[in-house]
Amino acid sequence: MEKQEKELTFRDFALSESIIEAVEKCGFTKPTPIQGEVIPHILAGVDVVAQAQTGTGKTAAFGLPSLELILDRPAKAGMLVITPTRELAIQVCEELSRYGRPSGIKTVAVYGGDSAQRQIEAIQRGANVIVATPGRLLDLLESKRLKNYEPSIVVLDEADEMLNMGFLEDVQTIFEFLPEERQTLLFSATLSDPIQRLIRTILKDPMFIKVGSTGFSHQDIEHIFYDLKEHKRENAFFRILLANNPAKAIVFCRTKKDVDDLSITLSKMGFPVRCLHGDIQQSTRQQVTTAFRKGEVKFLIATDVAARGLDISDVTHIFNYQIPFGSEEYVHRAGRTGRAGKKGMAITLGTANELRKIGRMLGPKTNEIKILSVPTAKQMYQIQADAFTDLIAKQTIREGVSDLQEKLMEKVEEGELVSLLLSYLMDKEKLALQEEDKFQNPKGRSKEYTGERRRDDYGSRPRREGFRDRPQRSSFGDKPQKPSFGDKGQKSGFGDRPKRATFGDRPPRKEGFSLGDRPKKPAFSEGRSAKPRAKFGGERKEREGSRR
Repeated sequence: MEKQEKELTFRDFALSESIIEAVEKCGFTKPTPIQGEVIPHILAGVDVVAQAQTGTGKTAAFGLPSLELILDRPAKAGMLVITPTRELAIQVCEELSRYGRPSGIKTVAVYGGDSAQRQIEAIQRGANVIVATPGRLLDLLESKRLKNYEPSIVVLDEADEMLNMGFLEDVQTIFEFLPEERQTLLFSATLSDPIQRLIRTILKDPMFIKVGSTGFSHQDIEHIFYDLKEHKRENAFFRILLANNPAKAIVFCRTKKDVDDLSITLSKMGFPVRCLHGDIQQSTRQQVTTAFRKGEVKFLIATDVAARGLDISDVTHIFNYQIPFGSEEYVHRAGRTGRAGKKGMAITLGTANELRKIGRMLGPKTNEIKILSVPTAKQMYQIQADAFTDLIAKQTIREGVSDLQEKLMEKVEEGELVSLLLSYLMDKEKLALQEEDKFQNPKGRSKEYTGERRRDDYGSRPRREGFRDRPQRSSFGDKPQKPSFGDKGQKSGFGDRPKRATFGDRPPRKEGFSLGDRPKKPAFSEGRSAKPRAKFGGERKEREGSRR
């Protein structure tokens, strides 16, 4: 019998005891596949290009060996991590701080929207690790407020997102300020042509590592597409949301206006929801992400740009309220769930035409998407009924219930007690378990959603009188004829009117009369005497003489 291979642990790497203890304190004992492949190469000091799906432990993959390498190096020769967004910069900084704090390593996050002076002061106090966004970092380097900075390790995290956000030129300019002798690490979910050209520019003989299923084919994520009609997207989404009942979800919209509108609608329905997009101030963004991470908010409505870099491990569902613009956006949306070995669901809402667009976008991988119809009224009734009964079945019986039951029996008959209590709970939970009840949208209009437009959708209104229900009409020959115009009792027809005189019937004019015999109109000079108009000067003298 062959001897089983020993399971890999973090203690199998050449890491300091303080770093291993920090990792174990965070609850990690076994490295993920990307960590097991990457850590030995980084410790060996070579450049690395790692391609792996988001949420697979990439921060620890480059963070743990890099912290080990800079333990004995001065602060200015420490580690630089470049991330595409402020949120990701803060998250990576916090995670590296947990790993390096027992070893005395200091970290600082550098990003826009916060005081640059405070960030410079934190760096000058001896920060070993700087986690920065491209815009703020380039501003500090070009303005020479960050002087003599020579990091020995430089990491590009989420490189594909960085390029998608238009930071390619900024990243290239930043590397002009960095020392030639350095170890460069690049982590990305996808490797497009621009990224490969960047790799050839800034890395030296890198080791390429691709671990597990990247991009769309993430084994821990289930992909579902709900086919719907465009004008029923909002109502369909509410049903899908209630049917799946996510513990924590991110809903992606294309525009800021869609984010605001959907957030307002869900809030009116009583869902704990917050929104995230580019117009929100940095302080508010941090409050929103912190509340979502702690579970104070169940739903986060966001645009693609705002949600990039969110590293929250317990997101159970992501919803594509509108389909993304491309395959990379789809991959990064789906990558927000199914993180750290947990299961997740990526649910997309769209029309049949949008399903064809996703087919062109993802190619053969579209076959991995499960296509479902939006739940009908009967299915929603069954889903809510099952959830309601499960809620009651799991309830523990409290002390003093028997006394309260006896008091209720004095006022209510025994047969009605259960029905009354269930009705009370339904009102409290705002449930409407009526199989025939139409789904109520937040605007108060009843709209029944079905996958197709069928006659049953119009409800049980009384049948309208049709053509076949009318009495049989008599034949055309039996129909009474209208009297003609000449018959008695009717108005005279056109032919009975007196004939109108024509031009030829007019009496002739008098003999010898012609147009020239008409009396001429007297001329102006013949009708009245024309008084010559006095000059202005004479008139004025005459008026002045009359006044005297």
